[in-house]
Amino acid sequence: MIDQTLLAKAIAPVCLHFLEAMARMEHVPSVFTLKMGRAWRAQPLPAWVPQGPKRQCYQNAGTLALENSDLTYVEGYAQPPGLPPVHHAWCVDADGLVIDNTFTDPEDAQYFGVPISPPALRELVEKVQCWGLFAEMMSAETLLLAVDDVQAGPYAVEAAVADTVRALIKQHA
Repeated sequence: MIDQTLLAKAIAPVCLHFLEAMARMEHVPSVFTLKMGRAWRAQPLPAWVPQGPKRQCYQNAGTLALENSDLTYVEGYAQPPGLPPVHHAWCVDADGLVIDNTFTDPEDAQYFGVPISPPALRELVEKVQCWGLFAEMMSAETLLLAVDDVQAGPYAVEAAVADTVRALIKQHA
């Protein structure tokens, strides 16, 4: 099994550092992302994927994931070259490679985020009535559904880590 912390330090160091700093302040969305997320490998946007409108990453990635069952929606933080990390959404393919149809040069960015299956994405978007799931407007219910979804999918974290995240979310609810 690949050590996700080492992988993150190798391919998403700025995002990881940002999330660790926010987690030290007990910022629940950052702790959630840090513990339930992982680093993802960047690549150029595949030719078959249309570029989406700027500043609409959540809808761009969400729509792409819902229209392509072989893709997974991911929400977390990305760091384009020369800029600070930003809350962002993208998709990943079956190999875990980033498909980001919002950034201009996604192959040069760093990515660290939480994968959400298409059925859970559809359910969560209907519940919160917006595309961005884990930003400041998140609820404990949304985060707990996301923890369960991650644990049921191919990118599950250790059970003890998920239990710790669940306890933190309930404590701050």
